[in-house]
Amino acid sequence: AKTSLMHYLRNENKKGRTLILVTHDMSEALNVADRVIAMKNGVKMFDGAVKDFFFSKENIKSVGLEVPFLIRLQWRIREKYKNFPFCRTADELILSLSERR
Repeated sequence: AKTSLMHYLRNENKKGRTLILVTHDMSEALNVADRVIAMKNGVKMFDGAVKDFFFSKENIKSVGLEVPFLIRLQWRIREKYKNFPFCRTADELILSLSERR
């Protein structure tokens, strides 16, 4: 049910509809959102693009939520490849890695 809901939300967003999703699941935010407003104890800690939120370890750690595996993996890759692109999915990550050969 959760997978079909996320699929539905992505499709609605592609149609140009504005959606507001409140979640503690950072994987959901990574997969669905264009913009993140992150709060901790009622205080806004970040407001901006998904890419900017997940590119910065400080941003995501400041709200005290679990970092998705895909993002942790990209942080490690960027230690070697500074200009490695932001990837939302494993397929995007694999494609970006294969282009590095």
